[in-house]
This record gives sequence, structure tokens and C-alpha cells, in this order.
Amino acid sequence: LTRTGQVLGTVGYMSPEQVTGGDVDGRSDLYSLGVVAFETLSGRLPFDGSAPVVIVAHATKPAPSLVSVAPHVSPALCVVVDRCLAKNPADRYESGNALAAALEEAVGAHVATATTGFSRGGEERVLTEREAEHVWKRAAELQAGIGSSNPPRPPTAAMTIVPRTITNGFKLEHVRQAAHEAGISAPYVTLALDELLRVRANIAPRASTASSSAPARETSSSPMDVATRMAAAHALTKVRALSPKASRLAGAPMSLLFEVEVPGQLSPDDFDVVAHTIRTMMGEAGIATALGRTLSWSLGGMSNQRRVHISVTAAAGRTQIRAEERMGQHAAAIFGGGIGGGGVGLGMCSFAATMGVLHAPIPAIGVLGSVIAGAYLIARKVFASAAGRRATELEGLVKTLAIQVTELIAHKDTPRGKP
Repeated sequence: LTRTGQVLGTVGYMSPEQVTGGDVDGRSDLYSLGVVAFETLSGRLPFDGSAPVVIVAHATKPAPSLVSVAPHVSPALCVVVDRCLAKNPADRYESGNALAAALEEAVGAHVATATTGFSRGGEERVLTEREAEHVWKRAAELQAGIGSSNPPRPPTAAMTIVPRTITNGFKLEHVRQAAHEAGISAPYVTLALDELLRVRANIAPRASTASSSAPARETSSSPMDVATRMAAAHALTKVRALSPKASRLAGAPMSLLFEVEVPGQLSPDDFDVVAHTIRTMMGEAGIATALGRTLSWSLGGMSNQRRVHISVTAAAGRTQIRAEERMGQHAAAIFGGGIGGGGVGLGMCSFAATMGVLHAPIPAIGVLGSVIAGAYLIARKVFASAAGRRATELEGLVKTLAIQVTELIAHKDTPRGKP
């Protein structure tokens, strides 16, 4: 609690009216949110320095325009953030709903004009049935996530009547047509197609060298090229198993942890490709978040027994990939069900049967103990087997991500010319 007239808070995020002791309403919160957005998108605060310097700056100096310090951010989004940082509350958005509407419009405008791989050609590509369904689902997710009040239901190959090619696939024009009939706007389809194109490009590694007299170009690798680059990536990256020792009671570690470092820094522009690979290999949507140069992906919740966290951090000239799974809840389910359900239940039945035959409590107690001990040993073996499978899965995921990140970094650093 603060006394009347006393100000308490983090000065870097205070609105001008908070600093000067003026009237404060919801628009002050929008200013503070604008500071958070500015910092998230640019990596720095609008005003920095000692507390007195920052306080005076918030009260008297206009904030720098976001586009001047973060030219990679879309101009429409920069305008929204700049308006949140207006000195006069009347010049900001009048409410959170108004800000949300402005953000939806700004992000939607960016999506509609985004340059993608498919906008540069490639309309003759043919998608498999699985790829087409992925594009429809992803495009619907993008449209719903950007603010559609009535998210469309994506079509499926089974319900969509579109002609197929002789290769049993779908031409892009037919994929777009089916999406349009389902109410999915064209820009979101283009973005989903572009994601698929980038994933395709990174599944088959690119040629590592080009002719010394010709500019580098993107080509398909032969099986030998792929094997060679995979071996090189394995040689450069060694996965470290950092899991604790196996629990004596459980027979396996209660948490699994694997880590690898890749030379070079992965660009945040490629986080979506990495997140897609994680989702595909884990077989779950999960929750992916990106903050600065760190991508985090988590799996868990009330409806899922798995507790998995994967992070990809690019810093100091290296990219660290870390995968961790906590096994406590899974252990509780196995041992609780095996011992509490099966062991105790069957043990009590055996106890009763032994008492009925021998009329002696000591042998009956011995039978009960043997049954519970057997249930425990079975549960221990089941848990150890499950932990082993998940450890192999996580280690394989980290290795795959290391190879993909290596490819993405190499591709980013390779001079590109017109093919």
C-alpha cells in the first residue's frame, strides 16, 4: 500500500500523467502497453538511463518512432505503437477495444502485402493430399488468430470436390479455390503455402557449394549430398544428455534433458519453420512463443500428461537447442494405477482368499505383500521403458533441430544470386 501522493512503479513503463501526478485512466495503461510493444519489437526501451532521466523523458520528450529503431517491423504496426506512446492521452486510442481493432487491421494489412516464396512463382507445384489439408488447416488458424470473429472451418480432401492430377495431388489453384469456398481469405492461404514451401526446402538440404565462377543458387541435393551434409551436421553438433541419475524407486530419471549448441545464430525470421518441425515431430500443437531471439515451445495442461518444454536461443554467435520433459505426472499415473489400482486391489482379493483357505493372517499378509511388490516391480519396469522411449524421442528431436538450424544458418549466410 502507498500513501496518498506517493508514486510507486517501474519508471521505464510509466505514462506521462503518472509521472506528473495527473489524472490517470485506461489510456495510461495503453501507454505502458505501448512501451512493452516498443521494447518487444525493437529490443530497447523508448527512454533509457537513470530513473530521474527516464522520468523527465516520459514527461517531456516525444518517444522515438518505432520504425526509426526497428525498420524490420511493418509500418502499419509501427503507427499503432507510436500512437500508444503519444504524450497527450487524448491522442492515444480511446479504449483497449479500439487498440485491438487497430492491431487487427495493421497485422491484416501486413499479411495481405507480405512477400512470400509462392508470390515469386511456383504455381505449378502439386501438393499431396496431406500437404493440402495442412495448408487449409494452417490458413484457417492464421485467419482466426488475426481476429476473424467467425473462424472458417478448413476444408478437407474428403469433403472438397476438386480435380486431382495424375499424381494424385492437388494443383495450387485448386487448393486456393477450395479455401476460398470455405471462407478463408487468399493472403492467409499464401502464407500457409509459403510455410510449407520453406519446410520442404529445409527437409532436403541445399547444395553447400556453387561454382566459383557462378553465383550461388538454390538446387535440389542428391542423396549423396544429403548424406554428406547430414554427416557434417552430426560432426559439428553433439547432443549432451543432461538428465539426472535414475531414481532408485522409479527406476528412471524423473526428468529428461538434452541440449546441443550449433555454431552461428539462427534468425528469428526462421522460428516459424523450427516451430513447425517441433509440432510435426511431437504430434501435438503445443504453445509456441517467441521473445527476442528465443523461441519457446511447451506441451502440457490439464488434458495432457506430458510436460515438455523446448527452447531455441540464438546469442553470442551460437544457437542453443534445449529439450526437457518432466516425468513426475507420468510416474504418478503409472505407479498410482499399477500399485494403487492393480496391486492393492488384487492383493486384497488374494489376502481374502488366503484367509478363507488357511484361516491364518500371517500367510495372508505375506501374499498381500508379494502381490503389491510384484505390482510395484511391473510399474517400475513400465515407467523405465516409457522414460527410455521418451528420452530417445527427445534426443532425436534435438538432433533433427540441430541439423535444420545448421541448414537455416548456412542458407542465410550463403550469398544468393538469381538462378
